Amino acid sequence: MQGQSATPGARPLYHAAAGYASQFVNVLLRDAALIWSSWGGTSNEAIHALMPLVRGTLASIEQLGPVASMPGPVSRGDVDSVAKHIKALADNDPSMLSLYSALCSETVSMAQESGRINIEQAAELRALLSIAGTRSVPKSDKTV
Repeated sequence: MQGQSATPGARPLYHAAAGYASQFVNVLLRDAALIWSSWGGTSNEAIHALMPLVRGTLASIEQLGPVASMPGPVSRGDVDSVAKHIKALADNDPSMLSLYSALCSETVSMAQESGRINIEQAAELRALLSIAGTRSVPKSDKTV
């Protein structure tokens, strides 16, 4: 990896940062493939279809940074789309609501930081996400 070397004692944080940037992407794509399979697609089809989106997102992050390049309905303050996602996930696999809600909550903060949503939109999104987060159930040992 390029960049600054870890200071003495910071190696665990260095590895945690690397985990966020690498292994958690695998979790997100596995879950995306599970959602994709709900309408009959395969994991391979999902990964093939989603990789251009992933590559485009990574290119935007590299160019603009993670806050300015944040895509999606939360960054636009689109509460209706988020509510539709929550309903679809709850109907299909409620175990995905916890992670979806947690990640969306982080994007609310990023959207506010970038000035793309106002305090009222953020409050509305957080209220919706907090209700959704309580509806989740433990994840099963599903594989794709």
